[in-house]
Amino acid sequence: MNEGGIYALLCRQLSVIMRANISPLNALKICSDQIENKKLKKIVVQLAGDLSGGDKLSDAMKQHGDRFPEIAISAMEGAEKSGEWEKALQSLADYFEMQARLRESDRRSTWIPALTAVLCVGLLAVITLQVVPRFLGMFNGITYELPGITKRVLAVSTFIGAQGKYILAVLLGLVLLRLLFMLTRFGKSFHATLKMHLPLTGPVNKSRLNAQFCKALSTLLKNGMPMQEAVRVMEDSVGGNERVRGELQAVSEQVASGMSLSNALKESSSFSPMILQMISIGEESGTLPSILDDMADYFERNMKLKAHRKAVILETFFVLVLGIVMCIAVTAMVQPMMEFYDMVSGM
Repeated sequence: MNEGGIYALLCRQLSVIMRANISPLNALKICSDQIENKKLKKIVVQLAGDLSGGDKLSDAMKQHGDRFPEIAISAMEGAEKSGEWEKALQSLADYFEMQARLRESDRRSTWIPALTAVLCVGLLAVITLQVVPRFLGMFNGITYELPGITKRVLAVSTFIGAQGKYILAVLLGLVLLRLLFMLTRFGKSFHATLKMHLPLTGPVNKSRLNAQFCKALSTLLKNGMPMQEAVRVMEDSVGGNERVRGELQAVSEQVASGMSLSNALKESSSFSPMILQMISIGEESGTLPSILDDMADYFERNMKLKAHRKAVILETFFVLVLGIVMCIAVTAMVQPMMEFYDMVSGM
C-alpha cells in the first residue's frame, strides 16, 4: 500500500470511530489496536502519545511534519475549530484515495512498458550473443562467402560480445548519474517539468496535476479554509514541480489582494482552461467545492485513459522493435542456409 492509501485508511477508520462522539485521543487508541499495517500503526501510536500529553491533533501532526502533508494538518485545524471531525476526515480520505489511485495508474503506465522493454532487451541479447554466433559458427571452415546482411549481423554480434562489459558500465554510469541528479533540487524540478512536456508522459501528468489541484482545493474549502490560505497550502500539494509552485505563489498573492481565483489563474499555463471556466462558475454560484469535486473526477478519468494509451503505445513500440530485430536475425541465419543449399544442389 502506498502512502496515499495508508493515510486514506487512517482517515476512514477515524471517521467511523469519531461518528460515535469519541474524542480524537480515544479514537487513535482504538485505531492503534485494529491496524495491521506496521507503518501506519507506528504513526498512530506516536500521535496518541502526543495527544496524551495535552497537544491538539493538528499540533501533534506538525511535530511529524515529514510524515503528514500540510493539507492534512490544515484540515485537522479546521475540524478543531468547527468540531466537524467526521466531515473533515471523510474529505481527507477521499483526497488521499484519489492520490493513491492516480499514483497507481501512473505507476502501471510506466512500469509495465519498462518491464516489456527489459524483456525485449534480454531476448535481443540472447539472440545477438548466443543464437546468431553459434548458428553461423557452422559455416566456419567452409569456403563460402556469407551474404551482406549476415556479415553485418555477425559484426554487430561480435562487437557487442567484445565490448559488452564496457557498454554495460556506461549504461550503469548513466543510471547512477541520473539518480544523483534527481537528488538535487534542480534535478527534481527539471525532471518534473520535463515530464509535463514529453509527448506521451506530458498529457498524463497534466491531467494528474489538474485532478490533484481540484481535489485538494475542494478538500480545504470544505473544511472552512479561506481561499487565500487554501491556495497557499496548495503549494505543498502539487508535487515537486517548481514552476507550478511558483505560479501558485503568484496566484496566492493576487487572491490576497482581492482578485478572484479564476482571474488569478489566467496567467498560469499549467492548469486547464476548463478549470478556470468552471471555477468562475463556482465562484458566481457559490458551489465551488462541489464543482471542484466533479472536475477532479473528470480529470482522474482522463488521466487513467491517457495512462492506458501511453502504456499500450510503448508496449506496442517495444514489441515492434523486437519483431523487426528478430526478423533481421532470422533472415541473416536463413539466407546463408538457402544459398549454401542451392550451391550444393547445383554441384
